[in-house]
Amino acid sequence: MNTFKKYIIKFFSVLIFLGFLTPVFSQNIDSLKQVAKELKGGEKIQKLLTIARSTMKTSKEEGLKYVEEAVSYSKQLPDSMYVMALVNAAKSTFRYMPKESEKYVNQTIAFISEKDDPALVILTKHKLSSYFLNINKLDESIRQAEDALVLLNETSMPEVKSKLFYNLVMVYYRKGEYETALSFLEKELEVNLQANFQDETANVYTRMGVISKNLGNYDKATEYYQKALKIYESLEVKDGMAHTYTNIGNVYFYFTKNYKKSIDYYQQALTIFEEIEDVEGMSRIYLNIGLVYVEWGSYNKAVNFIEKSLEINKKLENEKLIAESYNHLSVVYAEQEKYSLALSYAEKALSLNKKIKNSKTVSHSYEAIGEIYNKWGKYYEAIKYYNLSIEMIKKMGLEKESMGVYRDVSEVYAKLGNYQKSLDYFKTYSDVKDSTFNKES
Repeated sequence: MNTFKKYIIKFFSVLIFLGFLTPVFSQNIDSLKQVAKELKGGEKIQKLLTIARSTMKTSKEEGLKYVEEAVSYSKQLPDSMYVMALVNAAKSTFRYMPKESEKYVNQTIAFISEKDDPALVILTKHKLSSYFLNINKLDESIRQAEDALVLLNETSMPEVKSKLFYNLVMVYYRKGEYETALSFLEKELEVNLQANFQDETANVYTRMGVISKNLGNYDKATEYYQKALKIYESLEVKDGMAHTYTNIGNVYFYFTKNYKKSIDYYQQALTIFEEIEDVEGMSRIYLNIGLVYVEWGSYNKAVNFIEKSLEINKKLENEKLIAESYNHLSVVYAEQEKYSLALSYAEKALSLNKKIKNSKTVSHSYEAIGEIYNKWGKYYEAIKYYNLSIEMIKKMGLEKESMGVYRDVSEVYAKLGNYQKSLDYFKTYSDVKDSTFNKES
């Protein structure tokens, strides 16, 4: 696939994501400590762990003191508070002190193994499943979720059962086992419908739309999104409506190529994002509308919308999205054969991607610059940047990502009349393609 097209084909799916850590507030640590002294119960534990996460960035030992204080304090509270403190202590220490994190997990497991309290065990195993999901220990997340589901009967604790099915959905989604993820979504949906959890039912339909899209069933994806949209509208959940309009627009744009319908849905999303003052949502929609105009060949309109997105991202100081906007502007100008301008934006994107240390996007930027030089007829420069991309991809171990680049280099050498080099790179391209196919078969 042409590199420029690859940059365009991005799908900004809305997944309901289970966050790893509670956000750390920018309050003064001393004031947080004072507040913590006056709190009791779960609020005190949460505040102590907030202080711990803030402190751990500069002093792991100091941060650990507050984790230990939170756990020690929780021992005088009900068992449910104690085990939740242990699991949250594991979350709080995982990034900086993984051995301490493992210690708290082991303490949690040991504690509930001695308890004859099914509700406590179920709730704890749910939290552990979420913890293992967040640190990407997927098989352990599955084991904890399945253990909890065995303890649940058909009617008890529907909210917990729904969340356990959600964890299993996310595990299999990450594994790329979409059919299995979809089967657990159907179970999650059944629980939510029976319990009349309308907002979560809408979220499930959204996830079903995402997975159906990944399976290539675009009509089904749109159907699920429409079901989600109907619920969000009935509940007047504005952000849910806006994101669902975006998802439907994405299906029409990226996959069924119905550009008029995609613009219609993007405009409806934009109206709501403007109403609720979601500037990042506005940025995404401006970008998507710009990409539609690229496909239509309306380059001036495309630049106008992409620059609107860029302006917002600069105000937000979101360097990742700024780099993305630069990439897309380079695409537009390359399509118009304005190669100097295209190169300047691609180089800006490369510089930012290096700054934020995103190896994958750095490799994409090298490839994009190579593509510009290729189209420009500056073949030796193209080869240089293509090879930089290949080198970066090899370091990341992402064999599949290099496939198209090897093919592009083969084509460049053919243009130069160096057919032996062209054949060598084409052979490597074929080997990578075969290897990828065998792994995925």
